[in-house]
Amino acid sequence: MMVQVLLFAQAREIAGHPMLHLEVRNGAVIRDVKAALAVTCPELGGLLPYCMFSIDQCYVGDGEVVTANSEIGCIPPVSGG
Repeated sequence: MMVQVLLFAQAREIAGHPMLHLEVRNGAVIRDVKAALAVTCPELGGLLPYCMFSIDQCYVGDGEVVTANSEIGCIPPVSGG
């Protein structure tokens, strides 16, 4: 199935796009989305272990199931002061 991942902050800058469309298996979980992101955009590989992911604007863990209708967000760590 195709899923859409919204990229924020540094992830967006690295990828050069605000979102990516990825092919994942039916019943995929966030862990699978991370793997697909790393293959589709290898430049994100070093950042992904530090990113938080969301589904429908709620933070989720690696085992959360995604659907084709899920709004998936990839949120890198931020700092400020």
